[in-house]
Amino acid sequence: MKIQKKHITGYILAGGKSSRMGQDKGHLLLADLPMTAHIIRQMNVCVDEIIIVSGHASYHNYNISVIPDIIPNVGPVGGIFTALSHSCTPFNLIVSCDTPFITSEAITHLIRHAKHNAISFASVNHQKHPLFGLYPTHAKHHFRNQIENNQIRLQKAIENFPYVEIKMDEWAQEFDIFRNINTPEDYLQAKKILKYENIHTGIW
Repeated sequence: MKIQKKHITGYILAGGKSSRMGQDKGHLLLADLPMTAHIIRQMNVCVDEIIIVSGHASYHNYNISVIPDIIPNVGPVGGIFTALSHSCTPFNLIVSCDTPFITSEAITHLIRHAKHNAISFASVNHQKHPLFGLYPTHAKHHFRNQIENNQIRLQKAIENFPYVEIKMDEWAQEFDIFRNINTPEDYLQAKKILKYENIHTGIW
């Protein structure tokens, strides 16, 4: 059965400390817009509601709902658990706030190939991208158990639950839309890409 838009809630994980960047990553400007705003623009095409998971009050400026982590300081595993616990839909699009180059086309591809009873996420050249994934809401019990057992490494947490890798190598051939902006060097490189490359992603 096809997973419909009305069955999916979108969650942007923005609760990290951004220690390597030295400032909140989600508010960094690219093409005169915060990274989070670019992500919201692309997700809006694919889901009816978008929610930011963050304890930072500044995210209320985006005029969408913001919820804090239920269990703070346990990284993305905690953010995903919070999202799944909050959700009122059977599926949830999980995206990290530091991936501003994602596209609605990539999201649509992910949803189209997702499996109902598994975590479905992008894979590029055998590299897993679990923070670009579709998560069934019933996985919340699994993530609570992982946290309670102090298993807060996301890759390990996912390996203990049925999952499917959606191969998206073609999405990274000309331009890596899953590029993470984690450090000042990453941010500088992203700005250079926007300045010197002709990117046809629908974002810019």
